[in-house]
Amino acid sequence: MLQLKDVVKQFADQVVLRHVDWHVRPTDRIGLCGENGAGKTTLLRLLSGQSEVDAGNVQLARGTTIGYLPQEPLFSGERTIIEEMHAGFESILAIQKRMLALGDKLGRLSGTELEAAMKEYDRLHHEFEKGPVSASLGLF
Repeated sequence: MLQLKDVVKQFADQVVLRHVDWHVRPTDRIGLCGENGAGKTTLLRLLSGQSEVDAGNVQLARGTTIGYLPQEPLFSGERTIIEEMHAGFESILAIQKRMLALGDKLGRLSGTELEAAMKEYDRLHHEFEKGPVSASLGLF
């Protein structure tokens, strides 16, 4: 799903990431821990495309998108806290909304309409079960 090869990132004369190799599979669940200045935020900015590597390579599988919630977010004041929290998960929330609507409809359908709706629900359920990591790699 995502791979870093020999990644180097520095700011002026301070090397933050030195020859980092990392491979993340679609089923992996990840937590980043470390002291201040260890490079956690820098790594996330590289993965999300907000920053460029100085050396090495960042590869994402086709169809993979990165969601990044900044450590110090800038809120516009136009959305509620819940809306801000959901902002990075629009795709998975849209799938959930469509599944709920289809679930409500299934009892009223029959024949080919029911079959088509069940196939659509099954497809959506499969996407939903993969979770936000499949829709957007959310690293916190």
